Amino acid sequence: MLGLCFLSFLVLNTLSRGWIAFSVLGAIVITYSPFFQFWCFHKTEVAIFGLLCFQAAVWIFSSKTTRGIWMGGVVFGWSLAAFALSHIYPPHQVVVASLILLLFLGVWLDRRVEWESSRFLRTRICASVAGLGITAAALGIFYAGAGGAIALLNQTEYPGRRFSTGGEIPLKFIRSSYSMLFSGKTELGWLGNQCESAYGFFVFPVLLIALWRNKAFRAQRATWCVLGFIAFAVLYTSFGVPSWVAHVTFWGKTTAGRTGMGLVLADVLLLGVYAGVHRGKRLLPLVAILAGVSVWFTYSFNPMTRGGTRFLLEHPLSQRIQSLNTNHPGRWMVFGETYLFQLPRILGVESLGGYHPQPDLALWNVFDPEETHRTTWNQAAFVSFVGPTASEHFIRSPSPGTLVVAVSPEDPRLKALNVRYFIAAPNERALFVGNPKFKAHGQFADWSVFERL
Repeated sequence: MLGLCFLSFLVLNTLSRGWIAFSVLGAIVITYSPFFQFWCFHKTEVAIFGLLCFQAAVWIFSSKTTRGIWMGGVVFGWSLAAFALSHIYPPHQVVVASLILLLFLGVWLDRRVEWESSRFLRTRICASVAGLGITAAALGIFYAGAGGAIALLNQTEYPGRRFSTGGEIPLKFIRSSYSMLFSGKTELGWLGNQCESAYGFFVFPVLLIALWRNKAFRAQRATWCVLGFIAFAVLYTSFGVPSWVAHVTFWGKTTAGRTGMGLVLADVLLLGVYAGVHRGKRLLPLVAILAGVSVWFTYSFNPMTRGGTRFLLEHPLSQRIQSLNTNHPGRWMVFGETYLFQLPRILGVESLGGYHPQPDLALWNVFDPEETHRTTWNQAAFVSFVGPTASEHFIRSPSPGTLVVAVSPEDPRLKALNVRYFIAAPNERALFVGNPKFKAHGQFADWSVFERL
């Protein structure tokens, strides 16, 4: 959180030409946007190091001393490596990298004379190349140790072979945060859950009016570069693009549901470009209101600010899981509850379900020894279990990154996998209640705990 706020401040301070008050408020708008807060800052490293890459590139081409240029080169190399490796998730990385490249191109075109970039040109080029060398060395070291895992992931159906041309998210995502605000948060999960539904309090539609009225804003190349990014991102998100465009731009590696981080950043950074050419009396109060609304709307959601970790550890269900596993260790399995299947792992208890960042071959060799369903389970996915329907056992993927396995809790394969304990959602309790093969260990709200005898 602090890293995102600080780097947002640095970049906005550059764009606004040193307007400290605006930069502080703009950083708050980004940090407390619904996107970052509702995702609990998951994958925020991509945004942090993307912004640092931009700032380091500015230092390389604007510094007036050799020392400053070389320091910028070192920071650039380190931040670019961190951008690539700190959280490897191409759907966000491709989008944010596109934004940062376009933003820097626009700012450099606007300020290259002011920065005197032609001075020390050889030093600036050498510092840039050295920075790329630092990144290449980091990537090489990483590949030497993780090449096998990378090869494995590249052969998966998801994310390795996935290709998307976008177009799955309704255009109303642009106003979705305002709809959440004025509906009393009743629309928080309009795309399935709060995380997936989160974007930002977008102001770029208003800035289009400023574009028409403010000649200096129109004259900025950075304005058109960021607006071009926003237009393409909106097009990709809600309408889709031709396959060849997705290939050429690398956006085929992202999805319509993963443009939010880039759009939230682009929206506020465009406001920063505007602040750099227009310090109107009404701009700062308006940004202050936007920051206040953002904080008020999102601060109480992030479980890190509400004792979320303590809640998970001290919940009666968590305590029962830990107690049973301490006295008689065994593997756990959650039946029919996709929001709970991560809990055993969070508590340090071995569990079949949850998120599998790569296919668990030991698991699938048991459930699909002949690899009949390999194209289904060969992906990074959230794996959940349900009871069989009409004695039908299956492995299905309702959407990329999700797997549902239908299996009876009495299946001997579960015993072979050392599954001893089961957590059942209400719609799955009938599989266990009254069955002499299972012992009940209590009900906790909607969830019931059973042990195989």
